[in-house]
Amino acid sequence: MIKKLLILLVFLSSLSLQAQSNFFNDLDDVPIMQGMTMIDNSNIIFDSPLGKFVELYAISNNTSQDIISFYRQALPELGWKEIKNNQFSRDNEELTLDFYSSKQVQSNIIVRFTLSPQ
Repeated sequence: MIKKLLILLVFLSSLSLQAQSNFFNDLDDVPIMQGMTMIDNSNIIFDSPLGKFVELYAISNNTSQDIISFYRQALPELGWKEIKNNQFSRDNEELTLDFYSSKQVQSNIIVRFTLSPQ
């Protein structure tokens, strides 16, 4: 009985870790699109009296159109509202997505996620 309980706990823990890994560490309510990987050591984070500032970069093998389509669908489910092209708002925060071409791999897109107070 105890062995089965331990196996169940290990299984549930692994599910929890998988669920957590579907969101950015420093933008814990912004999902990571399939095919997208965070660029290590690219994060800039600081708190101010106005709110939290976060800038992070990810690389993706998806097109910029596919990426923005994904976030236009996913972010409203998390309370975000698109206010401009590639720009979302929720509560007193603003999230902006910017796209750049990768010089190393032509088919990859670099995405900058910027969170700032409104």
